[in-house]
Amino acid sequence: PVAGAEVRPAAAEYNTQWRLVAIGMADSWEVEEVELFADDACTRPVPREGLNSTSSSSGYLHGFPSTQAFDGRWDTRFRSTTVRDSPWLVIDLLGWPTTVRCARVWHPVGAIVPAIRVEAWSGSDGWQPRETLVYAAGSNSAWRVRGGAGAWDVVEVRWYTTPDCSGQWTNGAALASREFLPVGMNVEQVKASLFNPVRAMDNELTTGWSSACEDGGNCTHFLGVNFGRGVTVECVRLWQGER
Repeated sequence: PVAGAEVRPAAAEYNTQWRLVAIGMADSWEVEEVELFADDACTRPVPREGLNSTSSSSGYLHGFPSTQAFDGRWDTRFRSTTVRDSPWLVIDLLGWPTTVRCARVWHPVGAIVPAIRVEAWSGSDGWQPRETLVYAAGSNSAWRVRGGAGAWDVVEVRWYTTPDCSGQWTNGAALASREFLPVGMNVEQVKASLFNPVRAMDNELTTGWSSACEDGGNCTHFLGVNFGRGVTVECVRLWQGER
């Protein structure tokens, strides 16, 4: 079969099921990974045990089911069928009521999703929208700087909305190219390594990010940020390492 259908699990307790809806998508929705957090700063992940248990979607292309958006891997992805209404993903926390305050939705480079709405199952009231901060690709919400061929070390990068880099710099969810990561490296391993782009946006000049490309490698990479809202970046300050 070229497509599959997934049945949403029977509704359980209040706030145990959460749904992400891609509003206004005319084509297939492609998601590399979804991370859910219990705080606004995206620092307290919703327990992984729940995320790995049950998921469903509005429909998926063969080989790209919803489970691949919650498996902690960069080499798999969810891809929806094209539906008349906005495609959606559901995660069932299996009886663990949780308030999701922040969501990071990783899309392939260049993907544009007009908006993502987060909803929670509310029993007899059905799906209800929640004011959850979503980091995803929208107009002017994600910015990046590209490096040349070969290895690249960045100590710190700061993004400004003023043309002369004056005033308070703006930050969001750190992004970086992943196509050169070691085979089999998962999300948690990236976070604990020099490949974690957060190290280049932590307001510290004693830490830094390194590209996964080796010296002399013929690869181009990027370092970026997702603000979760439309922002016009006018100036970028960049501290580089030795490579």
